[in-house]
Formats: sequence, structure tokens, C-alpha cells
Amino acid sequence: KARGQYARHYRNVFHATYTIASKDGILALQKGVAPFVCYQFMANIAKLGLYQHLVDKGWTRHRDGSVSTLKMVPLSMCCGGLGGFICSPFYLVKTHLQSKANEASIAVGHQHDHKGMAQALSSIWRAEGIQGLWRGASSNVIRIAAGSPGQILAFEKSLGE
Repeated sequence: KARGQYARHYRNVFHATYTIASKDGILALQKGVAPFVCYQFMANIAKLGLYQHLVDKGWTRHRDGSVSTLKMVPLSMCCGGLGGFICSPFYLVKTHLQSKANEASIAVGHQHDHKGMAQALSSIWRAEGIQGLWRGASSNVIRIAAGSPGQILAFEKSLGE
């Protein structure tokens, strides 16, 4: 094994599921669900709420009322990016909770000793301040911004413009 590489514990997704369930228990497969729900809620509320505000202002449509893809795409990317930024602490905590192994033999990467979402947010805040809560936000912002135009355009088209 080369220096700095982690041991490979899982051969595929099925083996990972089996190993985690057998070593950490079946409930370990659901670790991170609470922060993931908060993450999805916050990201979508921010993205769709801000986008609806832009729709109400008429910034996303042609004069005839039809959706302008050239207006909608950059605006929805901005809305998605803002949503991704706002919800980033929940994504960070979700990742910390999901990566924590109860049994050291299957631990991969750095192990965080969080007991749950609220304790994790508090612990990160105390140890690293506000910057710690938004560590890794840049990748989250880009990912959500990139996917937002497709989601919002599909939604717009489903409404029949």
C-alpha cells in the first residue's frame, strides 16, 4: 500500500451495505438522514423561493410571457448556488455522520466523534467558527448551481409555461 492511501474495505455498493450493516448495525445505513433532510429542505426553499421571486418580477420570461431559457439558465444557476451555500453546513454534518464507523476495522478517512446533527453543528462551530461550518461549500455551490437550470426548466415546462 502506497504511503497516504487508505485500506480498501468495500468491493462495491452491495458489499459496503452488507459490511456496514453487519459491523455497525442496520441503522448505521441511515446515519446522516436528519441533516440530509434539512439540507434538501433548505437548499430547495432558498433556490425555489428566490427563483419564484425572480419569476414574479418578470425577469425569467419574454414579453409574451413564455419562459426565456437565456434568462432562466443564469438566474436559476445563481438561485441554486445561493441555496447550495445556505445549506452547506447540513451537507458537511451529513458527510461527517455517514463516514463515522462504530468499528475501527471498517473506518475510512478521518473519523468525527459527533453524536447527532445538533451536537455536530455545535461542535464544529465551537472548534472552527463560522468558517468551519462552511468548509467545502464551494463544491456544494457549484454542484447545485450546475443542476438547477435543468430542474427549474423541467418544472417550468411541466407547468406549460
